[in-house]
Amino acid sequence: MPLSRPVGPSDPLSDESAVELAKSKGFKFVLNGEVDEYYSVAPMTFRVDRAGVSIRLLRSEDGAVVAFFSQRKEAGSNLSTPDAIIQGMAEHVRDALSAK
Repeated sequence: MPLSRPVGPSDPLSDESAVELAKSKGFKFVLNGEVDEYYSVAPMTFRVDRAGVSIRLLRSEDGAVVAFFSQRKEAGSNLSTPDAIIQGMAEHVRDALSAK
């Protein structure tokens, strides 16, 4: 279930604050993270914007990091598309939760 950030889109949100918010809403887990890099492509190229992110799945009970996902630019490669980031993150979180 989406949960609105209690801070502005470019303001940092600590893991502790994210856990407190999730706990107050009765959620068992919360995703928190940062956009590390962002590249907006020119509209005439017909490509999607690209980004690099770091995302943590936190357990609300104790704030423990259950899973960590990072998609960043590597030397000579492009940043990932939003769809690829979401797909990779979802698979990583699924695998981390099923291993528990």
